[in-house]
Amino acid sequence: TNGTVGGQSYSIGESITYNRMYPYTDVSAWDRDQEKQFKLFGTDVYEDALSSDVKYAAPIVRTTQVNCDVATIELVFSRGLTHLQNIPAGKPSTLGVAIRIEQSPRGAGAWTIIAEVPIYGSQTSPLFWGYRWNTKDFGIQAENKQYDIRITRMSVDYDESRFFGNFTWYSLKSEKYAT
Repeated sequence: TNGTVGGQSYSIGESITYNRMYPYTDVSAWDRDQEKQFKLFGTDVYEDALSSDVKYAAPIVRTTQVNCDVATIELVFSRGLTHLQNIPAGKPSTLGVAIRIEQSPRGAGAWTIIAEVPIYGSQTSPLFWGYRWNTKDFGIQAENKQYDIRITRMSVDYDESRFFGNFTWYSLKSEKYAT
């Protein structure tokens, strides 16, 4: 049966553990289901290693694994993301790049925007950037949970002499969660 402890409701199957942080008479002294594993990552994570240079207005499409509950893209600005000033010579200043991330059930061409994101930096060393989302929260759902992911660079390409900001899509992760 269900019951209460210190005014807190508990159900059959839940466990409560005294955490010794408060007196045992305090509601905050009891943790609910402490032994259950945190769900920071899926039960199965598959990573596709990519090496796709993303150029202005030339979208790149890659496909997740089947049963993808959470998708993650990872980009690298291998020469950094910055503008080197003339005065004072070589001083880095902030530069930005805008990207669009979209999702569609595999082969459907029914694109939904996940995010349009500006990425800023002021460094000449490699800059790694990632974005993670729940696939069920966007657009049409694929029955087999396999999605095409499209990345579009919305900012012009840089010359890489004083303006550094060209990037590569280097990873697509598909996470599956047990139900």
